[in-house]
Amino acid sequence: MRGDAAYLEASDPPPTLEDARALLRDRFLGMDGPLVYLLARSVWPRAPQDRFRYSYPITSIPILMMHGTRDGNTPLSGALEVSAALGGVGQQPVTFPGGGHSLFNRTRSADQLDCAAHLVTRFVQSPGSLVNADCADRLVPPSFEVIDAASAIFGTEDAWGD
Repeated sequence: MRGDAAYLEASDPPPTLEDARALLRDRFLGMDGPLVYLLARSVWPRAPQDRFRYSYPITSIPILMMHGTRDGNTPLSGALEVSAALGGVGQQPVTFPGGGHSLFNRTRSADQLDCAAHLVTRFVQSPGSLVNADCADRLVPPSFEVIDAASAIFGTEDAWGD
């Protein structure tokens, strides 16, 4: 079995469920999307690859492409391939170490900044200019602290009134 996520996309026939689980187990946080995709892929109709599959248009449109290294829905290998094709003025890939598929409200930097939202705001304010993406290198690890939501929402620790 190959050791990269592109194997899941390109293998024919699709990998076995055991191979897929082994590959996905240590790579993605809380994502069963890739496993569901593999199960569906085994029965989905197949079409031949077209001649445009690995070609990308050259454009002068500003692009901010953001990707998390732990994105279970779109593997980093594909994002790196696409970002290598970017080269125009104002075209910028940004990788978030440890980031998942949804980056907004999940990319807090050491200075309490929501990095993904900050970058998009700066990009929209100055299209065509590269944004300073240093905040992506200063992300705070996610907290798994249990929050007492019942007290915050209901004013009591016992939401059921027992």
